[in-house]
Amino acid sequence: MSQGETYQQDQSRASRVTLTGTDDSGDQQLLNYKGVSGEEHSGVMRIQYFGWSSHAPAGSEAVVLALGNRDMLVAIGAESPSHKPTGLPEGGTRLYDASGSYVDMDNAGNITVNCSGTLKIKAATVIIESPDINLGGEGGVPVAKQGTTDTAGHANVGNLASTTKIV
Repeated sequence: MSQGETYQQDQSRASRVTLTGTDDSGDQQLLNYKGVSGEEHSGVMRIQYFGWSSHAPAGSEAVVLALGNRDMLVAIGAESPSHKPTGLPEGGTRLYDASGSYVDMDNAGNITVNCSGTLKIKAATVIIESPDINLGGEGGVPVAKQGTTDTAGHANVGNLASTTKIV
Protein backbone atom coordinates (compact mmCIF):
# COMPACT_ATOMS: atom_id res chain seq x y z
CA MET A 1 0.00 0.00 0.00
CA SER A 2 1.40 3.43 -0.95
CA GLN A 3 1.77 6.33 1.49
CA GLY A 4 -1.09 8.17 -0.29
CA GLU A 5 -3.40 5.15 0.02
CA THR A 6 -2.55 4.80 3.73
CA TYR A 7 -3.35 8.51 4.26
CA GLN A 8 -6.70 8.16 2.46
CA GLN A 9 -7.55 5.06 4.51
CA ASP A 10 -6.64 6.82 7.80
CA GLN A 11 -8.54 9.95 6.75
CA SER A 12 -11.70 7.88 6.24
CA ARG A 13 -11.37 6.46 9.78
CA ALA A 14 -11.22 9.77 11.68
CA SER A 15 -13.14 12.94 10.87
CA ARG A 16 -13.62 16.32 12.52
CA VAL A 17 -17.33 17.13 12.64
CA THR A 18 -19.75 19.81 13.83
CA LEU A 19 -22.55 18.73 16.16
CA THR A 20 -26.11 19.53 15.13
CA GLY A 21 -27.86 17.90 18.09
CA THR A 22 -27.50 15.54 21.05
CA ASP A 23 -29.82 12.96 22.61
CA ASP A 24 -28.85 12.68 26.29
CA SER A 25 -31.99 10.81 27.44
CA GLY A 26 -30.64 7.26 27.49
CA ASP A 27 -27.76 5.31 28.98
CA GLN A 28 -25.50 6.40 26.11
CA GLN A 29 -25.31 9.88 24.63
CA LEU A 30 -26.11 9.96 20.92
CA LEU A 31 -24.90 12.71 18.59
CA ASN A 32 -26.09 14.12 15.29
CA TYR A 33 -23.49 15.87 13.17
CA LYS A 34 -22.38 17.27 9.84
CA GLY A 35 -18.99 16.21 8.57
CA VAL A 36 -16.79 16.52 5.53
CA SER A 37 -18.37 16.91 2.12
CA GLY A 38 -21.84 17.34 3.63
CA GLU A 39 -21.79 13.92 5.30
CA GLU A 40 -24.51 13.76 8.01
CA HIS A 41 -25.08 11.11 10.64
CA SER A 42 -27.45 10.74 13.58
CA GLY A 43 -27.49 8.48 16.61
CA VAL A 44 -23.69 8.20 16.81
CA MET A 45 -22.57 7.04 20.28
CA ARG A 46 -20.32 9.48 22.14
CA ILE A 47 -17.73 7.94 24.47
CA GLN A 48 -17.25 9.87 27.73
CA TYR A 49 -15.02 9.31 30.73
CA PHE A 50 -16.44 7.47 33.75
CA GLY A 51 -17.63 9.92 36.41
CA TRP A 52 -17.81 12.80 33.96
CA SER A 53 -20.72 13.70 31.72
CA SER A 54 -21.36 16.76 29.61
CA HIS A 55 -23.82 17.85 26.96
CA ALA A 56 -22.00 19.87 24.32
CA PRO A 57 -24.13 22.56 22.63
CA ALA A 58 -24.97 22.43 18.93
CA GLY A 59 -22.10 23.89 16.92
CA SER A 60 -19.46 22.15 19.06
CA GLU A 61 -16.72 20.24 17.32
CA ALA A 62 -15.90 16.55 17.85
CA VAL A 63 -13.79 13.78 16.39
CA VAL A 64 -15.61 10.75 14.97
CA LEU A 65 -13.90 7.41 14.39
CA ALA A 66 -15.11 4.79 11.93
CA LEU A 67 -14.75 1.31 13.40
CA GLY A 68 -14.28 -0.76 10.29
CA ASN A 69 -16.46 1.30 7.92
CA ARG A 70 -18.43 4.56 7.87
CA ASP A 71 -21.57 2.79 9.17
CA MET A 72 -19.91 1.90 12.51
CA LEU A 73 -19.11 5.31 14.05
CA VAL A 74 -18.18 6.49 17.53
CA ALA A 75 -17.53 10.07 18.67
CA ILE A 76 -14.72 10.93 21.05
CA GLY A 77 -14.65 14.28 22.78
CA ALA A 78 -16.63 17.39 21.94
CA GLU A 79 -15.63 21.01 22.45
CA SER A 80 -17.46 24.30 22.02
CA PRO A 81 -14.76 26.81 21.02
CA SER A 82 -16.93 29.75 22.12
CA HIS A 83 -17.21 28.33 25.69
CA LYS A 84 -13.76 26.80 26.13
CA PRO A 85 -11.75 28.43 28.93
CA THR A 86 -8.32 29.78 28.08
CA GLY A 87 -5.27 30.74 30.09
CA LEU A 88 -5.35 27.80 32.51
CA PRO A 89 -2.05 27.31 34.33
CA GLU A 90 -0.04 24.18 33.58
CA GLY A 91 -1.48 21.41 35.76
CA GLY A 92 -4.78 23.29 36.19
CA THR A 93 -8.26 21.94 35.49
CA ARG A 94 -11.57 23.71 34.90
CA LEU A 95 -14.99 22.05 34.93
CA TYR A 96 -17.29 24.51 33.15
CA ASP A 97 -20.70 24.90 31.55
CA ALA A 98 -22.23 27.06 28.84
CA SER A 99 -23.64 29.60 31.36
CA GLY A 100 -20.22 30.63 32.69
CA SER A 101 -20.25 28.61 35.91
CA TYR A 102 -17.04 26.75 36.69
CA VAL A 103 -14.93 24.89 39.21
CA ASP A 104 -11.20 25.66 38.97
CA MET A 105 -8.47 23.48 40.43
CA ASP A 106 -5.09 25.13 40.11
CA ASN A 107 -1.70 23.48 40.41
CA ALA A 108 -1.20 24.96 43.92
CA GLY A 109 -3.97 22.96 45.64
CA ASN A 110 -6.63 25.69 45.49
CA ILE A 111 -10.24 25.15 44.32
CA THR A 112 -12.51 27.99 43.20
CA VAL A 113 -16.25 27.59 42.52
CA ASN A 114 -17.90 30.32 40.45
CA CYS A 115 -21.65 29.89 40.07
CA SER A 116 -23.77 32.04 37.74
CA GLY A 117 -26.98 30.76 39.35
CA THR A 118 -27.82 29.01 42.62
CA LEU A 119 -25.18 26.91 44.37
CA LYS A 120 -26.92 23.98 46.06
CA ILE A 121 -25.10 21.56 48.33
CA LYS A 122 -27.12 18.45 49.12
CA ALA A 123 -25.67 16.07 51.70
CA ALA A 124 -26.51 14.20 54.90
CA THR A 125 -23.67 16.08 56.61
CA VAL A 126 -21.49 19.00 55.54
CA ILE A 127 -18.10 19.32 57.20
CA ILE A 128 -15.91 22.38 56.71
CA GLU A 129 -12.48 22.20 58.31
CA SER A 130 -10.86 25.63 58.29
CA PRO A 131 -9.58 27.97 60.99
CA ASP A 132 -10.62 30.98 58.89
CA ILE A 133 -14.07 31.17 57.24
CA ASN A 134 -15.34 34.49 55.83
CA LEU A 135 -18.88 35.10 54.55
CA GLY A 136 -19.47 37.69 51.85
CA GLY A 137 -15.89 37.58 50.54
CA GLU A 138 -12.36 37.73 51.84
CA GLY A 139 -12.30 39.75 55.05
CA GLY A 140 -16.09 39.43 55.31
CA VAL A 141 -18.20 38.45 58.31
CA PRO A 142 -16.22 35.87 60.35
CA VAL A 143 -17.95 32.63 61.34
CA ALA A 144 -17.65 31.46 64.96
CA LYS A 145 -17.41 27.85 66.06
CA GLN A 146 -19.61 26.36 68.79
CA GLY A 147 -17.93 26.49 72.18
CA THR A 148 -16.00 29.71 71.51
CA THR A 149 -16.89 33.19 72.77
CA ASP A 150 -17.67 36.28 70.74
CA THR A 151 -16.06 39.69 71.22
CA ALA A 152 -18.64 40.58 73.88
CA GLY A 153 -17.75 37.46 75.91
CA HIS A 154 -20.93 35.52 75.05
CA ALA A 155 -20.65 31.78 74.42
CA ASN A 156 -21.38 30.69 70.83
CA VAL A 157 -23.75 27.80 71.39
CA GLY A 158 -25.90 27.90 68.26
CA ASN A 159 -25.49 25.86 65.13
CA LEU A 160 -24.81 28.30 62.28
CA ALA A 161 -26.70 26.13 59.79
CA SER A 162 -29.91 25.93 61.83
CA THR A 163 -30.08 29.20 63.80
CA THR A 164 -28.49 31.85 61.59
CA LYS A 165 -29.62 33.11 58.20
CA ILE A 166 -26.79 34.75 56.31
CA VAL A 167 -27.91 37.42 53.88
